[in-house]
Amino acid sequence: MADSDRGAGEEALLGRPELVRVPVLSTFLGQIREQRGLDRTDAASMIALSTVYLGQIESGRRRPSPEMLDSIIAGYGMTAAQAGHARNLLADPLDLPSVEWFRRQVAEMEGLTWHLADLSAIRVPAVLLDPVAEVLASNADPALLMPGLLEVGNYVSWCFTPSASEVLLDWPAEADFAVSALQRSAGRFRSSRRLHRLLRSLSTSEEFIRRWSALTEVTYLRPIDHCMVYRDPDTGIRSATIHRTVVGEAGMALFTAYPRKVPPRRLISRWPQLRPDDADSIDAVSITTNPGYGGQKMFR
Repeated sequence: MADSDRGAGEEALLGRPELVRVPVLSTFLGQIREQRGLDRTDAASMIALSTVYLGQIESGRRRPSPEMLDSIIAGYGMTAAQAGHARNLLADPLDLPSVEWFRRQVAEMEGLTWHLADLSAIRVPAVLLDPVAEVLASNADPALLMPGLLEVGNYVSWCFTPSASEVLLDWPAEADFAVSALQRSAGRFRSSRRLHRLLRSLSTSEEFIRRWSALTEVTYLRPIDHCMVYRDPDTGIRSATIHRTVVGEAGMALFTAYPRKVPPRRLISRWPQLRPDDADSIDAVSITTNPGYGGQKMFR
């Protein structure tokens, strides 16, 4: 793809020891097996492989065929997201375009500029991210919900700053989601120098290292009932529904945070001081079902 960040010298970069490593299929399969509580002998019997052969796959000395990987996926009962991640790790890595390339694409999307302004007018924070969570565009409102995000420039990096842990009331769950989404992207773009630089910068956070090493629930999508609970410095604790809209064909996504008029009961039980939004706030459903908003084709 145009303006890829892969090139000369990549081998030396990839060979450096790192605290946080890019996902590899062998490690991922071993993690899933252990998570299922299976020893290697039982797992090999379940998927009709020899224990020695499975050990060679998990050590990286053998690479399974697509058909064999499908058998492992079925035998381990992987989720659709885990299965997709495993197949991405078996396939050749994709090129990750540079941030500059993405921003040139954004600059040509006149409809996106209008949409961000419309969202700002109804007090809905919106931020456009590239596949590794680099901030490409936003309206003025994310600074209120996520102070410091635009200065940090990357959503996952921001999640592991003191500002994030102060603002996000359910910070552990938000951090888990950010890491799991980055893991799936990292599986697709694992040869990217830009990805490696990001992971090295994140390796300064012990919380990130722990999650990166342990999480296997790779995903792009939040659970439908997983609201973001945040601390508004002016109005107290609020909740918002997060929507993700694919933009273009290069993996960009627009994330919007629609304030909840009525917080879910399960959230109120955890945070009794959680307040509903003002009466004039916009119900997310009225916007996301409007054919003029949010569609993938709108911003091409």
